[in-house]
Amino acid sequence: MFDVGRLADRFIEMCRVNTPARREAELVGLVQARLERLGLECVRDEANAATGGDSGNLIATLPATAEALPLFFSCHFDTVEPNPGLKVVMEDGLIRSDGSTILGADDKAGMAPLLEAIEYLVTSGEPHGLIQLVLTVSEEVGLLGAHNLDRSLVRARHGYVLDTGPPVGSIVYTAPTQDTLEIAIEGRPAHAGFEPERGISAIEIAADAIVHMHLGRIDHETTANVGIIQGGSATNVVCPHVTMWAEARSRNPEKLRFQVEHMRFALTNSAAARGGRVQV
Repeated sequence: MFDVGRLADRFIEMCRVNTPARREAELVGLVQARLERLGLECVRDEANAATGGDSGNLIATLPATAEALPLFFSCHFDTVEPNPGLKVVMEDGLIRSDGSTILGADDKAGMAPLLEAIEYLVTSGEPHGLIQLVLTVSEEVGLLGAHNLDRSLVRARHGYVLDTGPPVGSIVYTAPTQDTLEIAIEGRPAHAGFEPERGISAIEIAADAIVHMHLGRIDHETTANVGIIQGGSATNVVCPHVTMWAEARSRNPEKLRFQVEHMRFALTNSAAARGGRVQV
């Protein structure tokens, strides 16, 4: 049987360990020691050489006791912001912080029950296939731990990531890939009152390109957006430089590639038509 009281205590204990991104080593050590006591083989990779953090990812392996599909389960150690001095409040059956810091439930609310499940499997003797825990660092700052994971340590090819929002019990079975575009548009400055004809407006290039882009909801799998535009210094100067940031997302990699190329074409076409330059 699962020990609900032990699970709650374990969750609170983990939340009280301050784990901002790149500073997860204390909790990694606690979790590793607990898993090793249960007989799992634990290895830390060297992802921290790339992330600049104080620990790599932790990969723990529970050997199979029966013929079954090998599975991995993944969570992350870091929280979106620090929570030193966390004060836990139990209220109406819920575990909260007192509001002065975050609780840190993301993703310790995934990791604590995972550790409880592993303890149950080990102590109950229930048969299972190979199980691996892939516990990553520096997720909140761009999935850096996952991007730099030593994949040679992961033998399972199917798994579950315990990291999503409410309602409890939800399963996310697909998610989009995202490309971010940083765009620099170069025109030519001129005095807007005396000789505007000599200028090439980077703002006009940007505006024309955006008008010719398909943006918003492209289809049921794909979206695109121009979110930030910066440029100009005075109303009497033809703007010579604009910087834009845009994104495209799709659950279909081919559609994502097509959307990004479409946006690139709109930018380069508008710049060429007005004698400017664009770099994406």
